[in-house]
Amino acid sequence: EVAPEILESKLLGLAWEFLLLHLSALASLVQWYSIGGVKNLIQEQKFLLDEPDAQEKRAMLVAFYKKHNPGQVAQVDDIMGAYTADAIQESCLRRYDDDPFKPPPMAAMEPDAQAKRAILVAFYKKHNPGQVAQVDDIMASSTITDIQ
Repeated sequence: EVAPEILESKLLGLAWEFLLLHLSALASLVQWYSIGGVKNLIQEQKFLLDEPDAQEKRAMLVAFYKKHNPGQVAQVDDIMGAYTADAIQESCLRRYDDDPFKPPPMAAMEPDAQAKRAILVAFYKKHNPGQVAQVDDIMASSTITDIQ
């Protein structure tokens, strides 16, 4: 058996080590905050509203919410001002199992769809004539990035 005074001494030593460790961490946090850590962290965030393609992504987000949650359409500007594109995308994928920023299918991209169809037909006539009959199916099920 260990004598009570030795046990008390060891517990007191452990308590002091614990306290010093946490005081050191707290001092580091205070120092980080005092040199503008929080301000710098906030400034590093690039909210969706501040991105160069914000208007394009806004239109995509509005269309997304019209489909999945029409009540959120009125909040799109607030959402874009408060969250990054990655955070919005992650939330939508988790909540709706859909990506608000994926490109739309080519067939949905009127009025350019006919011009794109003509380009695809010409391409397949030259490079793979067996695919010409499938052009409409390809356009209906593919995005621009899939075909490019």
